[in-house]
Amino acid sequence: MTMGRAQQNQIIADAIINSRKFMEDDQAYKWMIDLHNEYPEDIGVFSPILLNLICLKPGQAMFLPAGELHAYLDGVGIELMANSDNVLRGGLTPKHVDVPELLNVLNFEEREIDILSPEESNECERIYSSHADEFVLSVITLKRNLTCYSPTNRSVEILLCTDGEVIITDLGNNDKLTFDKGKSIIIPSAVKRYCIEGNATLYKAAVPV
Repeated sequence: MTMGRAQQNQIIADAIINSRKFMEDDQAYKWMIDLHNEYPEDIGVFSPILLNLICLKPGQAMFLPAGELHAYLDGVGIELMANSDNVLRGGLTPKHVDVPELLNVLNFEEREIDILSPEESNECERIYSSHADEFVLSVITLKRNLTCYSPTNRSVEILLCTDGEVIITDLGNNDKLTFDKGKSIIIPSAVKRYCIEGNATLYKAAVPV
């Protein structure tokens, strides 16, 4: 990442030639070629063979602590971050790249990958257990004739609908709001309690209380 541009270009060219020999047997080499097609002079094309190549199934998640180098490759996912003003990039992006500062804060220790699956909290909500102190992520699955009630002790929340349609009712004043797939709303902490009805899947980002 810190070598000169001419040397980077040479090792990238050599690596891509060799990757074509192994791409049928190892997906990491295929990803190197795909990334090279998108970012032809970026040393980040080596990421698939230097980092863990992980494919999450629908409903699965993973927690990345601060200082963990990562890159999103393909598919649709929800990224939930703690409040931060110091996102550092090392490549594979048209945005600003700051390699020296990135290397200064990165964690280079090897660790096991922990794939998270949601654990049941109540009949309609399942929570992803993570090490985050700043947020809680959960998934709400609603069927018809099932009403999901918010906890009485709650803070601000963001709801994202990924499937179906729901009606949310503020139980304090009986105000109702309908929203469906692809939409998100923020429910302020001033709402004392609410309920959700419908046939849908929602992801909820909440602040712990």
